[in-house]
Amino acid sequence: MALTYSWSYESLKVEIGPDEYGHEDSVVVINWAYNATDEVDPDETDDEEPPHVARMIGTTVVAWEPESPSFVPFADLTAEVVDGWVEDKLGEEQLATMRSSLEQNISRQITPYYKVFDEMPWGDVE
Repeated sequence: MALTYSWSYESLKVEIGPDEYGHEDSVVVINWAYNATDEVDPDETDDEEPPHVARMIGTTVVAWEPESPSFVPFADLTAEVVDGWVEDKLGEEQLATMRSSLEQNISRQITPYYKVFDEMPWGDVE
């Protein structure tokens, strides 16, 4: 199953500063969502089925060192910079675990293992 992964950000908590190292407008908390999307192969379905989507949310705390080379003030941030901060904090092992969980979620959307019935087999009961 080929999935596309992407980050989105709900909010960034910024310390106006200056902090103890002289940094101003420092991101200190990142509220993120990690998204997985599976584009449906049109050869495998008769309907125009929408893509399957799964999402994880979390928070990453960022602490800056006096001469931190990765420090970027809020006004100069790009999504790629924040992606890198979050991925560095989580580490490869955690990212692999998250991808596996999202893949399992989408697999269950494609092939559900349960179904919810709102009508009983014996008919309506008053």
